[in-house]
Amino acid sequence: MIKPTGEKIFIEKIESEKEIKTESGIILTKQSSNKDLSEGVVKETGPNVKFIKKDMKVFFEEHASYDIIVRGKIYSVVNEASILAFEEN
Repeated sequence: MIKPTGEKIFIEKIESEKEIKTESGIILTKQSSNKDLSEGVVKETGPNVKFIKKDMKVFFEEHASYDIIVRGKIYSVVNEASILAFEEN
């Protein structure tokens, strides 16, 4: 596996749910929710990444990422600062 540098993170995107239910019961469809938000699983982290670990599910800003292809797999590359939230295992 190719290793990212600095504070870069390689993320394998996952398809998000079509609907999101808020705490107040409002159902948001993918079209009405934030289209610039993506989610995925961290596959590799650079040496300067402090809080995000491999295999964490993360939510990140789509416009702050770029895609690369490594051995036939597509990864989104983001800086740690572009991670908005994460889910610990």
